Amino acid sequence: MAQILAVDDDERVLRAVRRMLERAGHQVTSYTSGPAALEHDARPDAALLDVQMPGMDGPEVARLLRVRWPELPVVFLTGGATESQMAEASSMGPVLEKPPEARKLVGVVEAAARPCGVGGPS
Repeated sequence: MAQILAVDDDERVLRAVRRMLERAGHQVTSYTSGPAALEHDARPDAALLDVQMPGMDGPEVARLLRVRWPELPVVFLTGGATESQMAEASSMGPVLEKPPEARKLVGVVEAAARPCGVGGPS
C-alpha cells in the first residue's frame, strides 16, 4: 500500500482517481489546488498532479514538493496542457491523458511509488 498525494482542480477527476487508487489498496490524500497540497506534512510515496491548474500548475507544485522531498516520484495527468507545460512535466515524470484508464493509472502510480522502480513501497 502506498501513500499518494493527488492534486487536481477538477473535483470530479480527483474523486475518480482517488477511487481508482483506493480500490487498488492505496491511501490517497487529495487537494484541489497546489498551494493547499504544499501544506501537506507527511511525505507521500508518490504525487499525482494535474499539469494545468489555475494559479500554480503541476510542474511548479512538483518542483516545490521536491524542495522538501528531493526524490519524490511524480506522475502527471493532463487534459489540455500547453506545449511548454507538457515538456516540463514529461521531464519530471510520466504523463497520462485524462480521463485515465484505471488499470493504467494504478500501474503507473505503483511503478513510480516503488523505490528505484523495483520491489514494493518501503
